[in-house]
Amino acid sequence: MDFLRSSRSSYSSSEYRITHRVVPDDPELILVAVQGLWAHPDYTWEKNGVSWLSQFLPQDIPGLLVTTFGPSKSPTERSGWVLKIASNLLRTSFLPTLLAGLLARAWRKLLLIYALTLGTTVSLAWMDKYVTNLSTTRGDDIEQLANGLLADLDRLPRHLPIVLLGHSLGGLIVKQAFVSASQRSSHEQLVPRLRGLIFLGTPHSGAPLARLLSLSTFDSSFALISALQVNSRYLEELDRLFRQVVPPDRLFPRVVSVFEERRGMFFVRTVGQESASLSGYRAESLDTNHSQLVKFSRRDDPNYQKLLAAIKYCAGQI
Repeated sequence: MDFLRSSRSSYSSSEYRITHRVVPDDPELILVAVQGLWAHPDYTWEKNGVSWLSQFLPQDIPGLLVTTFGPSKSPTERSGWVLKIASNLLRTSFLPTLLAGLLARAWRKLLLIYALTLGTTVSLAWMDKYVTNLSTTRGDDIEQLANGLLADLDRLPRHLPIVLLGHSLGGLIVKQAFVSASQRSSHEQLVPRLRGLIFLGTPHSGAPLARLLSLSTFDSSFALISALQVNSRYLEELDRLFRQVVPPDRLFPRVVSVFEERRGMFFVRTVGQESASLSGYRAESLDTNHSQLVKFSRRDDPNYQKLLAAIKYCAGQI
C-alpha cells in the first residue's frame, strides 16, 4: 500500500480529482465524498476548523480510506489575512461608523461609503475563503463530471469496497456515475465494489433556487444550471435510469437519501424533502440546513451520529 501513503495524493490530472484525506495502514473500505456546486475543496467538510471526514470517521470506522472528489486547486492564502483584518475592523468600527454616518451631516456620505466598503470586503473575503472558489468550479455538465469520477474510481485499489457520498450537486454526480458505470462493460468490475450510495441534500427532482442561479453572474454552464431546475428533463431521465439499475429491493448498493429540516438561504429549504428523498429507498433527516449537512464540529453531534450510521449501513457494517 506504499502508493497510498500520501494523504494528499491524487490520480487525475483534470481540475476535479480524487484526493486522499486519511490513509490507514490496512485499508478495508473506501469512502469517496463528492462536494456540491461552488463548494470550496477544503472548507466544504469543515466546521470551526474541524474536519469530520479526517478527524471523526477514522476513529469510528477503523480501516476506512477517506477520499474526496472536487476541485484540485489549493485554497488561496490571500483571503485569509483580508478576512482577518476586515473582520476585526468590522467588529470594532462598523456599527459605530454606521451610526455616526446616519447622525452626522457633514461626514454622512463619507462614513456610509466606508461602512459599506468594509461590509462588502468582509462578505467577499468570507465567500472566497469559506463558501466558494468560483475559479475552480468547472462549468461542465453533470455527466462529464461523473465520467471524471469514474476514471478516478477505476484507479483506486481494486480489492476494496467503495461507499460514495454526495452533497447537493455532488449527489447527482454520484447518481450519474453509477448509472453510467452500470451501462458500460468497461466498468463491470467497478460496479460490484460500489456498496453504498449516500445522497445528502441532493435535488433529485430539482431545486427552486436553480432558477435564481440561472439569473446570476456565476460562471457555470447553462446546461448545468438547467439540469438543476425543477421538472428538468435530465433529472427525470436520470432518476428513471437509476431505478432500473438500482431497484429499491436490490441488496447492493444500499441507498440512503438525507434531507435538511431547517431553512437556509433566503429563509427557504434549499432542497426540500420531496426532492431530496428517493421514493422507495431509505431516507433520513438531519436537524440542520443545507450547507450544514456536511459540517460537524463535535463527534457526539446527533446529526453526525445519524450520518455515521448511514455510512455503516451502506458499508454493510450494521
